[in-house]
Amino acid sequence: MNPSRRNTLSSLTTAFILCVCVLGLVALEKVIAKEGLSEASAYYIVRQGDTLWDITEQFYEDPYLWPVVWGYNDHIPNPHWIYPGDPIYLASIAGRYLSDAALEGEPVVPPPIASAILPDVSTMFISRRIADTALLTADTAAGAGSVLAARDHKVLLAQGDEIFLQLPESADPSYGGPYQVLRGLREIRHPETKKKMGTLYGILGYVEAVGRPQDGISRGIVLTSQDAIEAGDIIRKGSPPPKEILSNPSTRELDGWVVAGLGSDELLSEYDVVFIDKGVGEGVEVGDTFWVLEPVRKVKDPTGNGTITLPDTRLALLVVIHAEKETSTALVTNSQGAFSAGDRVRSRTE
Repeated sequence: MNPSRRNTLSSLTTAFILCVCVLGLVALEKVIAKEGLSEASAYYIVRQGDTLWDITEQFYEDPYLWPVVWGYNDHIPNPHWIYPGDPIYLASIAGRYLSDAALEGEPVVPPPIASAILPDVSTMFISRRIADTALLTADTAAGAGSVLAARDHKVLLAQGDEIFLQLPESADPSYGGPYQVLRGLREIRHPETKKKMGTLYGILGYVEAVGRPQDGISRGIVLTSQDAIEAGDIIRKGSPPPKEILSNPSTRELDGWVVAGLGSDELLSEYDVVFIDKGVGEGVEVGDTFWVLEPVRKVKDPTGNGTITLPDTRLALLVVIHAEKETSTALVTNSQGAFSAGDRVRSRTE
């Protein structure tokens, strides 16, 4: 591209962005003039289904102000991904005119988030919309049933499709469902012992059997699907998860390991789905919380008497969203830095 043309386009882009910001600030000032709310009302806690577009339309009567609001919430790295429980700072409701702050030469700084405003982790409701997409277990394939075919010869199946099911070997003929639909993703080995722990299975959706089975085969229907279901996918007894989970301190002290992440085993952080080597066999329940800890760090003793082990540093908070016999699926709800499979976990008991 011609350099002069590139410079012209760059200047026009910069001018457009400045215009959008100016218009956004002017609109915010108009809203501020009408608001008389207190400092405590400056935070909105995100609910299920909220978007920044909806929130700015609700409070400012102008959804196009969402970039301005996002700019005052540094804890939100991606404006398209906000989650129930997130606090959103609403600058205009804090009682300060943005133009006044500019005249004073001072940046508008959100007030400290009071503990009464932020949801406490012991009572946090965790959304399931991005969670419970997988589980790690050693025994799913043994005796499991499967999706045989679609009634109308479809290849990719979704909610509402009629299907044929090969029921699990141990299935009670009177039980119609629901059944989880699973697909194996990869084998998982323990990062410390290197022993095989089982298979990581993606949860594709849920189906139910319809009518009386014949020789272990039943008609069925796809209740919900979050990915395309195909013939050959595994089914096992399991109900759809609730929309939200109440997190709690764990009832016992447990130490373990992060053994895998859903998409990657490296650079795991907030809102990732991970797997730990503790399950219902050791008393773990859905909603239990675990700390992810930095690797043990030792330094030289200044007196020359060997080494000193430094106190544990917490990297992230995990909330269990699904528990198997020896493993659990967990959602990262708070992260102070990236971590990886092989890092330690400890139950949060306080």
